[in-house]
Amino acid sequence: MESEGNPQNTDAKPDAPKPIVRTYQSDVAIALKEKKGSVVRIAAAEEKRRQEQGGVAVPDMEPVLKKKRLLIAAISLAAVGIGVLVFLFFTQKQKEITPAETATPSAPSIIFVNSQKEMPIDGKDRDALVADVSKEIRGANVRLDFIEQFFFTKTEGAVKTIVSAGDFFSLAFEHIPPTLLRSFEKEYILGVHSFNGNTPFLLARLNFFENTFSGMLKWEKFMADDVLPFFGKTDALKALGGKGHFEDFLFINQDTRVLRNQAGDIVLMYAFPDRDTLVITTDTDTFKEIIDRLKTPKPVVQ
Repeated sequence: MESEGNPQNTDAKPDAPKPIVRTYQSDVAIALKEKKGSVVRIAAAEEKRRQEQGGVAVPDMEPVLKKKRLLIAAISLAAVGIGVLVFLFFTQKQKEITPAETATPSAPSIIFVNSQKEMPIDGKDRDALVADVSKEIRGANVRLDFIEQFFFTKTEGAVKTIVSAGDFFSLAFEHIPPTLLRSFEKEYILGVHSFNGNTPFLLARLNFFENTFSGMLKWEKFMADDVLPFFGKTDALKALGGKGHFEDFLFINQDTRVLRNQAGDIVLMYAFPDRDTLVITTDTDTFKEIIDRLKTPKPVVQ
C-alpha cells in the first residue's frame, strides 16, 4: 500500500513572473553595459520609461497665468488710483490758491448801505470812468430812501483788490490837489441815495484834518468841473456857466460849504461832520441821511 501523504498538486499554477519595474538607474546601467551609454541613449531610455509608465503629467499653467493676470490688473488699478489721487491733490491746491486770489474782496462801508455793486476800473482812463459812473448813478434802481454803494476794483495778475481812496480820487478828479489826496484814508464810499431821484455822494475817512480842509478850499475853484460830470450832473454844470463860488451854510447844525446856481439852488455841497470824515453831495436831504447814518451804529450781519 502506498503511504498516505499529501500528494503534490499537479494542478497548481506556477508563480506568475513579478513585473519588472524599470528605473532611470537601471536603464542607465543597461545602456552602459551595452556600451551604448551616450547621453543621447540615456535620455532616450528615460523618455521610453516615462512613456511605458503612462508619462508624467504636465503642470497646468492656467492658474499661474490667471494669477499673473490678476497681479497685473491689481498693479494697474493701483497705478491709476495713485494718479487720480495726485491729480486731485494738485487740483485742490490750485483751487485753494486761485479762488483766494481772484475772489472779490469785501468792500468797506463807513455807514450802513442797503446794497453794493462792484465796478472794475482795469484799463479805464478818466473819461471812461466818468462816463461809466455817471451812467450807473443815473440808472441805479434803488428803493426809496435806500443807499447803494459802488466800489471799485483792479486786478493785477490773479489778485483783485479794492481801489484805495487816494488812487480813486486821483483818477476820477483831474484838478484835485496832491495835499488833499495824501490826507485820505483807504476807506471811502461812492454811493447813490434814492429820495428826490438818484442823488450821488462821496464819503471819505481822513488822516489829517488840517491838510484836508486847506486842500478842499484850494479845490473849490475846480470842484464843480471835476465832480458834477462824475455825478451825472452835466446840466447843472452848464447852468453855472463858470460862475458862482462856495459859501458857508449852516444846515442841521452842521457847518457846510455850498455852491449855488443863479436861482439860489444848491448844486454842490461838502462838510466835515467830524475831523475824520468828509461828505460831498448835491442835495440837503441826502446830506441829512448820511449824517443820520453816521450817528447810527451799523447793524451786525448774522
